[in-house]
Amino acid sequence: MMARKTLTDRGRLGHLIQTVRGKGYRFLAEVTSSSTAGSSTTRTDSSSSTTSRSAADPIGNRTFLGRKQELEIMLAAAERAAGGHGNLLLVGGEPGIGKTSLLERFGRTVLGMEILWGRCWEGGGAPAFWPWLEIVRQYVDRHGDELILSMGSAASDIARWLPELRPKLPDFSLGIADQESPQARFRTFDSVTRLLARVARTQPLAVIIDDLHAADDSSVMLLDFMARTLDSTCLLLIASFRDLEVRDRPVLSTFLGGPHAHVAPMTLSGLTEPEVATLLSSSVGQPPSPEIVRRIFKATNGNPFLVREVGRTTSPKAKDSRFNSSRLESFRVPKRVADIVRRHLRHLPGSTVTTLSTASVIGREFDLPLLRELCGSDPARGVGDLEPALLEGIVRESLAATGVFSFSHALIRETLYHELPPTRRLSLHFSAAELLERQQVSDYAAAFQFAHHYFSAAAHKGADKALEWALKAGQRARDIYAYEQAAEHYGRALQALDLVGRDEAKACEILLLLADAQRLSGHTTESIATFQQVESIGRSRELSVTMARALLGYVEVLRDAAGADETLHDRIEEALEKLPDGDSRLRARLLGALSFVGILTRPIDALLPLSESAIAMARRLGDPETLAVVLYWCHWTMSRGSQPKRALDLATELIQIARDARNTERLLDARLWRAGHLYASGRGKEADVEIVEHARVANEFRHPVHLWWARLASSSRALLAGEIERAETLANEALALGRPLQEFTAEGLFGAQMVAIGVEKEGDEKHRTLDQAAAIGRKMQQLVPSFRPWGVALALVQLEIGLVVEAQTSFNLLAKDEFRDVPDDHNRVSILVMFSRLACGLRDATHARPLYRHLKPHAGTHVMLSLVAAYWGPVAHYLGTLAVLMDEPDLAQSHFHAAITESALVGSPSWEAWAEYELGLLLSRKKRPADSERGVALIRGALATARRLGLARLERKARTAVRERR
Repeated sequence: MMARKTLTDRGRLGHLIQTVRGKGYRFLAEVTSSSTAGSSTTRTDSSSSTTSRSAADPIGNRTFLGRKQELEIMLAAAERAAGGHGNLLLVGGEPGIGKTSLLERFGRTVLGMEILWGRCWEGGGAPAFWPWLEIVRQYVDRHGDELILSMGSAASDIARWLPELRPKLPDFSLGIADQESPQARFRTFDSVTRLLARVARTQPLAVIIDDLHAADDSSVMLLDFMARTLDSTCLLLIASFRDLEVRDRPVLSTFLGGPHAHVAPMTLSGLTEPEVATLLSSSVGQPPSPEIVRRIFKATNGNPFLVREVGRTTSPKAKDSRFNSSRLESFRVPKRVADIVRRHLRHLPGSTVTTLSTASVIGREFDLPLLRELCGSDPARGVGDLEPALLEGIVRESLAATGVFSFSHALIRETLYHELPPTRRLSLHFSAAELLERQQVSDYAAAFQFAHHYFSAAAHKGADKALEWALKAGQRARDIYAYEQAAEHYGRALQALDLVGRDEAKACEILLLLADAQRLSGHTTESIATFQQVESIGRSRELSVTMARALLGYVEVLRDAAGADETLHDRIEEALEKLPDGDSRLRARLLGALSFVGILTRPIDALLPLSESAIAMARRLGDPETLAVVLYWCHWTMSRGSQPKRALDLATELIQIARDARNTERLLDARLWRAGHLYASGRGKEADVEIVEHARVANEFRHPVHLWWARLASSSRALLAGEIERAETLANEALALGRPLQEFTAEGLFGAQMVAIGVEKEGDEKHRTLDQAAAIGRKMQQLVPSFRPWGVALALVQLEIGLVVEAQTSFNLLAKDEFRDVPDDHNRVSILVMFSRLACGLRDATHARPLYRHLKPHAGTHVMLSLVAAYWGPVAHYLGTLAVLMDEPDLAQSHFHAAITESALVGSPSWEAWAEYELGLLLSRKKRPADSERGVALIRGALATARRLGLARLERKARTAVRERR
């Protein structure tokens, strides 16, 4: 409104500003100043087919001061993005150095590229994902929501940010996200990333995030996620930040210091002395003397903001006057920003300064009606109080919304805010919160603003309100997967509770929320400590339910590592004893967790009754979510060696329960488990259906962990089919997906795959693959010395690469007490199979019989490592090779016949060929010509399959056998 008034007063320029209904105003021409002081010119926008104007080419006779090289870098990045090579620009520098000005100049200079801005909220009360919400809303305002609504389940993720989309979305059967899953946030990250990538296909897109140092951690993590997906996109990401404010932000500093494939970091420095002279001349309308320029340059280090402000405070008051150099004498670098802002503000009326100080409590951007009420002023005075500040450029009016203003620079707002007397500042925060709540503000940011203002005032008054809104803001942050911000609000809730009056039961409730937010955000160490703190309080205060809930959270954090805590089983038993008698959701879940944590330390006979009791109780309760959790924990117990059929039944049941509970994560778990059990049972076609469905759901919901497992399963399926090269390619892709998520597990599974793949190769390729496996195996052994499978796998690798003596030594050390110490868990069969390969390769008949005895109960099953990670063939094959070593050819023959049949049924031509080869060798040694001929025919058939599939090892062995039997 001030801009319109100014231009209208000049006669014919009022037409350059147009009212936009419900939004405010927009300029129809670009107002520029020439390099000659005092002159101005206007230039209307023009379109061009080129991607950018050269930075050296002034617009409307206006030069760009001191940033030509940086602008050229940005324009070159835009060219690359427009050509399908997306990249990331990081613009750092001290406050006032000109980062925002550079970004704005880039936005005016680049052509043929759409610009979406996200400005981070400075001054506290920042809503989670605020810059990204601004970016998405800008797109919707310009282009509508059709593209988002066409994105299937991704639309539901984005609608968590944009409630206005929800009425337009169909009710997806699995559209409710799993808030208990740390992966839920990554689906949202992927949805927003895919949206912007699709927008960029229509027109190259630049996404600019200004003041990244003020962003919440979740916003930084989304930028990090998106930056890793820029290959083959027309998307340019640009972020500016104050480099001095990065150190205390671990997430931000990790992102800025992390490896990114397509990143160009820039740190802006001060202007040169000649550039300072030009800026001073432009700012105050009169060229300063060289001495004044030198002194201002030295005092400000060429910081443009400081140069302008010092220039204003020392500028002549009349045209014939000279710069006041005496004012520079008191200028000191340590307090230069506050000093300069104070001096600038002295020129304003007292009522204006008071109004600006009050506005600083609201934030860098402030709403005029709210400001009026906080000031208690006459509504007619609102703009009047701000007018001098508008004319001085201290605040500016928003073009995006009517009645909204912002400080022209964050440094001005920060100085005003910190100059307020503490009592006045606290009082204004409380009043702001009360006014906002009274107005029933209910937009996206409201809960965070209420929480910020009430908490900031809590030491003054309203601690109960601070507690209430901290909890609400924490839940709101959790709803949109901003787990770090949720944890921050729960921490503030605990501080507010101390002001209200400590209540241990209430404190434990908040601590449990805090621990779970820490778990979901991946802060495992902090989460464990918080759960342990609650457990300790529950135990000492006789809060049995609190203690039980803390232990359940503790188990959920540890997951697979829970069994390594030797005290955990006893602590859960203690919690169960203290719980009230009778069925309850808590007791059922705790029983299921108890059966799970005992896998490594308790005999299976003691754990199975616990699992059955937990499942029966969960069924009686009739709560699908509790039953899903119990089945998840108990499945692991049932999966141990003697319960494969029961485990398959539980996985099948969990699929339906997860559907009913709309729990996508549990559904994916169940499908993966069911596929693994079906493969182990030899039901390959049914297992293939589950794998395909698992991959479909994982892709639909972009679940990172299960996308990794889907690739693992594809690799294992290729291995089962004898497609060795494809299996290795998929295994490497799986490693790339899994390593950022669960590095230890991803590398361990990759190593297991490399062993299975490597033993099928020959020559240098064999050594290369098995060397990879050995390196991972040694690392795994160092990290978890007690994990038995890797010791056996390393001995097998030694044998395969020709280190026979070393392999025999390792085998002798591992083969204790006739293998009775091999644990009865889900790794048992794979360990026995690797021992069998070692015994046969070493021709160690001594160990053949005990191995045969241990493997015999598993006849008719197949070996699948870690559910679906690596297929190692039918158990019948290994029983056959052991029988040969035991010199029982008829027994071996029967097992190889079974192996041929079972391999064909599961869909494995490679293992069918291996069984034909082994059976052919047996038959070819028999005296009857018919047997011998049939044996040679089987070997020839195996040779043909090996050639077709590219099985180098089998081809060599079969070719040698055929040649020897001619």
